[in-house]
Amino acid sequence: MKPTEIDPDLFQEQGFLILRNVIPPDRLGDMRRQFEILVERQKAIWARDRGPEEPPGGAWETRPQPRVTFCDRIDAATADTVSFCLGETTFEVSRRLMAAPEAAVHAMYLMCSPVRDHGPAQWHRDVGPGHPAPLEGLQAIMKEFRPQYVQWNIALYDDHVLWVVPGSHSRVNTPQEERALAENPKVPLPGGQPAELRAGDGVVYALPILHWASHYGPKRRRCIHLGYRAFGSPVFPYVHWRHWDPVFLEHLMPWARARFERFLDLWRQEQQVIGQIFRALIDGSSVGFSDGLDRLHPAHSGRMVALVMLSKLAWRIRAFKPIESKTSSPEERLQKMKSHWHGSLLFRELTDSFTVEEAEVLWERFKPLDDRLKVAGARALPGWQGPDSPYEASRMPDLELDETLGMLLRRTRG
Repeated sequence: MKPTEIDPDLFQEQGFLILRNVIPPDRLGDMRRQFEILVERQKAIWARDRGPEEPPGGAWETRPQPRVTFCDRIDAATADTVSFCLGETTFEVSRRLMAAPEAAVHAMYLMCSPVRDHGPAQWHRDVGPGHPAPLEGLQAIMKEFRPQYVQWNIALYDDHVLWVVPGSHSRVNTPQEERALAENPKVPLPGGQPAELRAGDGVVYALPILHWASHYGPKRRRCIHLGYRAFGSPVFPYVHWRHWDPVFLEHLMPWARARFERFLDLWRQEQQVIGQIFRALIDGSSVGFSDGLDRLHPAHSGRMVALVMLSKLAWRIRAFKPIESKTSSPEERLQKMKSHWHGSLLFRELTDSFTVEEAEVLWERFKPLDDRLKVAGARALPGWQGPDSPYEASRMPDLELDETLGMLLRRTRG
């Protein structure tokens, strides 16, 4: 399989593609061997760190889907598992589907079978109610600029767990789906179909698609779960964080290390622009804010979505800063940081730019927009990730861009 053989238009239409031999047959045995070494390393850590009420294996024995952040466990002998994420059948296919000038690896996990039967999970989209923005806003960006983020499941053994609803990435739930999800979100949805993968096959899909883990049982499962995001596109991607820190780079071959160092540069440049936008808001500089927004999201369309996503990030900074100031040790600070953002070093670089007081001012700027994103009362929403939420899940707020900019930039002096 080559990137040029992929059909981006079909992906755009149905929201997923099943691709054969993403792991070539002559490479499958070695990949299985390396990943099993990483599983054993993680199992030892879970056993060591188990709680007093947990069984001897800790999370390995209790979770319905034990998930290994495999990049954190590699050494030189198992680094090919990370190099695989940079190959033609993974990275280059992703970049083509996103129509991205550049791209970066966002997440590297291995999903494993549990030790006992846990049954099915719930149908959901990999977004929360209103996070990172209301669904219709995310879908409008995808329709105009193609998906700016893609996820993968790549099977090391035959895998029939994942189901998807074709085309659901580009629309809100139908009334029939709403009724079915409310009645029982753990049974097949109308129109759902299994992504049947042979060993070495992969399914790549758009973030908001309705999907379902049909069964978590003890039958052996090892499924590589990857994420990729776009850089250099006309819009601010709706997945702009990352699920790794660069602690593993020392184990990579020089060419692979150079690729990840480029990813770090891309994220750092983006964080600097976000920092400029936030600093301009704190200082009340309309010129600095407008310049930063032009750089972060060059396209005129979709800017309301970018502003909503920035409001979510501003909230996280404001929520974390008081905790940070009261944290006594670097280890405790790191754990608190991970609870607020994925990719702790990336988040730290941004939060270190602001004091507690500045974070409060920043949030005061965004709070009127945040208020417009809410509905009365927190409620559970079947088909979404996360706890009960007061945020509107699907519809963007009834605000014009100029009105929103004026709201954010009130009392400016720029």
